[in-house]
Amino acid sequence: MPKLYEYFGLIILFYSNEHEPVHVHGKFQGTENKAEIIIENGQIVEIRFTSVRGKKPLPHAQMRNFKSVVEQYAEDIVQKWIDYFVLHGDARNDNEEDTMILAENEIVEISKAEYVGAYKIRLLFSDEQERVVDFEPFLRNSLNPMIKKYLKLDYFQNFTVEYGDLFWNDYDLCFPIADLYEGRV
Repeated sequence: MPKLYEYFGLIILFYSNEHEPVHVHGKFQGTENKAEIIIENGQIVEIRFTSVRGKKPLPHAQMRNFKSVVEQYAEDIVQKWIDYFVLHGDARNDNEEDTMILAENEIVEISKAEYVGAYKIRLLFSDEQERVVDFEPFLRNSLNPMIKKYLKLDYFQNFTVEYGDLFWNDYDLCFPIADLYEGRV
């Protein structure tokens, strides 16, 4: 389910390995922004729109559409977050600082992806860096049946690279470019 809405080519989704706070990503032809939904005492009090590390920002028209959709459907987005991550226990807490390999303003895309066996995919990035990412621990540790189904190799091996992103089944399973670049999910 990470793909929530599609509006004139703008895809609004969760990544499969999300962290708090509640947020969604807006993607359009290789560009991306994020909307964090701030909740206090069970009420939405603010929506913060920010850039995404490793990606170019959405063009103006798509950003306007992203803001409109998120503002209109914020309560639905929060409920879907709870259904997907909280009830299935898959949202990670990202309070600790990650060791950053991708520079804050660096823009990269996946140029090529190749299955190399045992739930590992070799990724070649637009800056000529190469990583082999092991998805097996994430898949095996997930409590969410929508993620666990990718333990079936015929599902897992059926991934796509489009506009520099790696995803499965129309964004059913997807990960942030910075995480993939750093070799982790």
